[in-house]
Amino acid sequence: MKTIRSFVRTYFVAFGLISLPFIILLILSYVILVNPEVIVYGLTFSFLSSFAIAYNFRHYEKSVTFTNKNLFLNDLINSLSELGYLVKNKTVGSIEFEPTVHAHLFAGNILMHLGDNSAIIQGTRLQVRKGLALTLNKK
Repeated sequence: MKTIRSFVRTYFVAFGLISLPFIILLILSYVILVNPEVIVYGLTFSFLSSFAIAYNFRHYEKSVTFTNKNLFLNDLINSLSELGYLVKNKTVGSIEFEPTVHAHLFAGNILMHLGDNSAIIQGTRLQVRKGLALTLNKK
């Protein structure tokens, strides 16, 4: 349910941002001459592309098991720094990463809760999967 809610929320934000110029054109079409095909194609593109954006940038939670905690942490911190993330807050049970300018446009914070042999990583789907792929490929 949390994933569906996150997808819908992300979809509406993305659709609103992408379709805003075309909605403005629709309103202005009463004042100035605007080709209606441009508005239809723009709103159709907004509708379809928002699905891809919402799918990749929705809230995502992944559980990972590891054998060596320090090695996993070092690899993950290095992988996320390659993606443009810096450690914002580090406590005994969790680490929070924040995006820098080098990270993608819609990149949000990544939060990792640590256990003895496992970690739960939360963030946008695209960034969590990229960070884990880089970390697991180093081994």
